[in-house]
Amino acid sequence: MNATPNDKLVTNLMVLNRAGIHLRAAQTICTFMKPFHAKAKLFKKGLEADCTSILELLSLGAEFGEILTLSVEGEDADDAHQEIVKLFVNLFYEDDIAAEPR
Repeated sequence: MNATPNDKLVTNLMVLNRAGIHLRAAQTICTFMKPFHAKAKLFKKGLEADCTSILELLSLGAEFGEILTLSVEGEDADDAHQEIVKLFVNLFYEDDIAAEPR
């Protein structure tokens, strides 16, 4: 079941890859968002980044172990939300090793 245009999905996500959200990870997020009509944003301590903007994602300075808030809304919000969560869980599909944050 997909969200209606007025639904908003909000989830807290931990950055599990050691490099944080760096250029390659930001590009992966943007690439995965291309097929979706939903609007997705990540928030960190008062900063906000559109998930279709590499520069905005990099400006978060999200490092390993930090908690970000993901907000997704729009007609295919459920699908977009699931894909972004999978990216975080799967370390942005990089060959990085997850470790417990300090």
